[in-house]
Amino acid sequence: MGGSETRRLLRRPAYARYLAIITISRAAGTMFNVSGVLLLLQRTGSLSLAGAVTAAAILPGAVTGPLLGAWLDVAGSRRRLIVLDRVITLLALGALLVFAGHAPDWVLPIIGVAYGITSPLSWGGFASVMPEIAGQELIDMAYTFEAAAVNAAFIVGPALAGAIVAAASAEAAIGVQMGVGALITVTIALDAAFDLRPQLAPAPERIRDAVREGVSSLWRITALRANFLTFTVYVTAWGMLVVAFPAYALSVGARASSAGYMWAAIALGSTVSAFALRARALRLTPRVLVGGSFLVMGVGVAVWPLADDLAVALVLVLLTGLLDGPSFVALLALRQRATPEHLRGQIFSTAQSLSLAASALGTAGAGPFRDAFGTTATLGAVAGLLLLSALFALGMRESDASAVPAEAALGAEKLR
Repeated sequence: MGGSETRRLLRRPAYARYLAIITISRAAGTMFNVSGVLLLLQRTGSLSLAGAVTAAAILPGAVTGPLLGAWLDVAGSRRRLIVLDRVITLLALGALLVFAGHAPDWVLPIIGVAYGITSPLSWGGFASVMPEIAGQELIDMAYTFEAAAVNAAFIVGPALAGAIVAAASAEAAIGVQMGVGALITVTIALDAAFDLRPQLAPAPERIRDAVREGVSSLWRITALRANFLTFTVYVTAWGMLVVAFPAYALSVGARASSAGYMWAAIALGSTVSAFALRARALRLTPRVLVGGSFLVMGVGVAVWPLADDLAVALVLVLLTGLLDGPSFVALLALRQRATPEHLRGQIFSTAQSLSLAASALGTAGAGPFRDAFGTTATLGAVAGLLLLSALFALGMRESDASAVPAEAALGAEKLR
């Protein structure tokens, strides 16, 4: 069944093209986790400043997400809004190349704000159109590919950035990111598939109506509330890794640029498990799947400091990533199934806003925390956040599983 679903999905009009576009776009974006941090570190000598600027690039989307998501729901063309975000991102990257190390430090977070202020337009736009491109009958498999696309971005982007920095410079890595971003922007501008939307869903007439209804739905719909709470804490831990990975690389005797390989290792593990363990994962309820996976991941991160060289560290990171794939797919599927069709842009963008805020919090706090308490304690904090997200997931009611793939619900019934 899995192979048949995969073939049917990849044969759907526009889906393979859509998957390639969003994967490459996200890979270019994840390059910034390495290239941006290392550019700032090399030019300013401050890891804390690098973390603060990266957080500034993430945080604005947390504020603008609900409004921009509502704009996606009422706008005549989502495609134009996605292109707008891509253009602003390119301009901000160019400004960072010009001003980093040559302007006062306070200028750099402002550039970071410009980099991320419209990002919910892309994330919300991509997520909103995916159910129409994939088709409801294949939505479960599409979310497995969605998770794979996110993880592939973290494999290719940071690893590519780390390799370019090691071989050339951080400036060259930023230049490659800009080139890829420009190509993707043109491709999206020419692809009408990004304007698809539900045929029968009653779209809100005004932005404020979409904001009000979407935000209220996040609290009113139990499955969405549980999903957002679990996901927010989980993403905070990932945000800390932006700073923790370079520090961890240095602690095992490697160069800071090896952080790119660590991102690739954890994402590779997640991608492999999303496909290889999909059938087994669907037999579990989301409460058990997500809670159990995050619990073991937290324990896994706690033992990372035991590594004494880069090879061992990469193996430990990879093993931790293997636990992430199916649970990440379950969280995405639960969110989509619990979201009213006419509010996808607003709710998906608000979800991204919460993720951005949580990631920014983790990134901004990781630098000072590491300076004060060391790398081992920072990794311990990451582990603690994963354990906390596991507790939230384990606290979900079984009825909250109604938003996850149909196969999961059937599997749960068989286990009762």
